[in-house]
Amino acid sequence: MVIVLIQIAVLFGFGVLVYDLPLGDPLGLIILSLSLAFIVTGWGMALAVLVKTENMGIALTQIIALGGAMLGGLWLPVDLMPDFMQTISKLLPQYWAIEGYKEIILEGGATLDVLFNILIMVIAGIAGGLIAIAAYPRFLRSSKS
Repeated sequence: MVIVLIQIAVLFGFGVLVYDLPLGDPLGLIILSLSLAFIVTGWGMALAVLVKTENMGIALTQIIALGGAMLGGLWLPVDLMPDFMQTISKLLPQYWAIEGYKEIILEGGATLDVLFNILIMVIAGIAGGLIAIAAYPRFLRSSKS
């Protein structure tokens, strides 16, 4: 989680220094960023115990990261996507993260305005953690052999 938070801080720092980006509500940004780091860590743990090989892990990570970024609205605004892709995007945590950041930074929103976004990401992070815990015994058995 610390590495993800450092990456977020560097990106925000770059935005402030280079583009004079107004960050908005600091508490909202911190809580939203913590929930983003939580889901990334939860899903990362789940992938770590589910994949069979390192190459499979790299490939799945790229598919989840890049595919989620594309469908979640990080490459193209969701409003410009076809209706079926807009529906799919709402199933992805990347969508909820970017919508939360847009609410705080662009719309001047506060923590209360992004509580639903935070809740979605925390639930998805918990799901990833539970999958990791459930798959861990199988992972240990296969790593011993």
